[in-house]
Amino acid sequence: MLIRDLMRDLVKQVGSGLSFQVTNIRPKLSNNEEYLQEMDRVLAAEAKTLRLTDFKLDHVFANTAAGIVESTLNLKRTSEDEAIVVKWEFELHKLILVPGALEKVLSKLKELRPEIMVIVEQEANHNSPDILDRLAQSFPYYSSVFDSIEKDTTEHDIENKVSWEMDFRRQITNVVAREDIQHAERHETQAWWRDQLRRSGFHPVRQWFNHTRGFLFSDLTQYTIEGKNGCPLLRRYTVPLVITSAWKPELAQSDGGEQSHSILCFS
Repeated sequence: MLIRDLMRDLVKQVGSGLSFQVTNIRPKLSNNEEYLQEMDRVLAAEAKTLRLTDFKLDHVFANTAAGIVESTLNLKRTSEDEAIVVKWEFELHKLILVPGALEKVLSKLKELRPEIMVIVEQEANHNSPDILDRLAQSFPYYSSVFDSIEKDTTEHDIENKVSWEMDFRRQITNVVAREDIQHAERHETQAWWRDQLRRSGFHPVRQWFNHTRGFLFSDLTQYTIEGKNGCPLLRRYTVPLVITSAWKPELAQSDGGEQSHSILCFS
């Protein structure tokens, strides 16, 4: 769990006794909230182990692009010495089709001055106005995704297999067939995102990673992690799947002294 790992890293760097708040902005996928309760339990236990003070975890549901924009615009700093980390996990692309939505969100996040913003997105071009072009571009990508779910799922993750399949089926429909801007999904490549973020006042942060294979895939040789413009790109055989990039606002500065820490998660 990325949030848990980040909590551990911050404690290693700064020490225990930190004030820590996580705001998780995500779609509501089901009325069954057991998965959220498990997240709450795991992170609360980790906060206690790490001796974090004033630990808070808030879930904010946003099922449409408008909901994501509204939730983001309502975010505020709790104090000037607050250290903020923003993580977008397969959510930022949902703003591509809505006029002005991406610009509003990035402007608000620049105003919040996060220490770092991490973006995880599909490395694919599924944004052609021509449905046949989108279908042609989507076929090899999702063929590899479903082949991965079918053949590469470990025993540990088998219980999530059905959920993954349902989510990707929904995604294919939204990418290929839907045109309404609030629910349709379009994906762009890292080069497109890099241009958008730089024009919005963010600059890339160098990342360190294994260029051959990540530890999660040490026994699955069909996966490789390679560098693309300084960002880790996950491939399955020859098909690029996911790329992660890290960014900071151009004017972000780190103040000295004690800090509280917030993680804003869009997943």
